[in-house]
Amino acid sequence: MGDETLLGDALAAGWHGTISGAANVIPEWLSSVVSEYFEGSRPSALAKFEYVLPCIQAIRKVPQPGCHKAILKKRGILEHSSMRPPLTEPSQEEIDRVEAAVRALEGKEPVSVPRPPDSP
Repeated sequence: MGDETLLGDALAAGWHGTISGAANVIPEWLSSVVSEYFEGSRPSALAKFEYVLPCIQAIRKVPQPGCHKAILKKRGILEHSSMRPPLTEPSQEEIDRVEAAVRALEGKEPVSVPRPPDSP
């Protein structure tokens, strides 16, 4: 599965993860969702997924992997973010929108959401 917006439903349907481009930008969040799900903290994992979903949606609305590379360059992880044809580079406005969505998660730990006492 490559559409991260479907991750919650995919896990519930028995999938074991995702092939994720967005994980280049927010790896700690997506890996935490999948790990918690399979460790038995399903309500917490799904709540965390809903929390991070707006960021995933912002990432998926722009040219990929161009925006991933631009964000990683800003973080100092990549030296350049140029793309070769036929891939397209995102506009500065698109990069700024994604960066704002990612920044909204920064400084927040992908912490567990308490499970109700009667949950598995």
